[in-house]
Amino acid sequence: MQDLITIQRYNRKSDWTISRVLIEGNLDGFAVEDEIRETKVKKETAIWYGRYKLGHRYSPKFSKYFLWSETAKKLIPNPKYNKKYNEKGFRQIHKKYDDWKEHQLIWILNVPQFEFILIHWGNTDLDSDGCIIIGRGLGVVKGREGVIFSQSYYIEFYEKVFPLILQGEQYINIEAA
Repeated sequence: MQDLITIQRYNRKSDWTISRVLIEGNLDGFAVEDEIRETKVKKETAIWYGRYKLGHRYSPKFSKYFLWSETAKKLIPNPKYNKKYNEKGFRQIHKKYDDWKEHQLIWILNVPQFEFILIHWGNTDLDSDGCIIIGRGLGVVKGREGVIFSQSYYIEFYEKVFPLILQGEQYINIEAA
């Protein structure tokens, strides 16, 4: 059975790691992580290569920024925290469904020596404490290589994979390209 998500690490630097994000074997986006190390340094190390089960969990830091509707299978920015997204289109979809709640993040389970490893938005390794930061493209942000168009890509990515993760038995594979 093919893994739902594959992270193909192909560009290792002294402070960060750049990867391709594949969904069911198809290139879908890009990722940035902390650097790869032989020995873990807290909040400064990418997770180990390997295959891990996917789950979901509430994050006190990140869950409030997006709202999920199980009925609509849609993720929208929470207007309370994302003022620039409080536009007519978002207000209309928000009114159409009544089951909006703070979203749960995609959680990479049972990574040895790591806990609470999530997939979320950001731009560079500085936005990660071991988590995988995803985006639609690659760029340089504040002098560091990273991902761009991260929040808009996160919404698309989440809507594709989260319903499958809710069904259970989905995996991510972290590999060298």
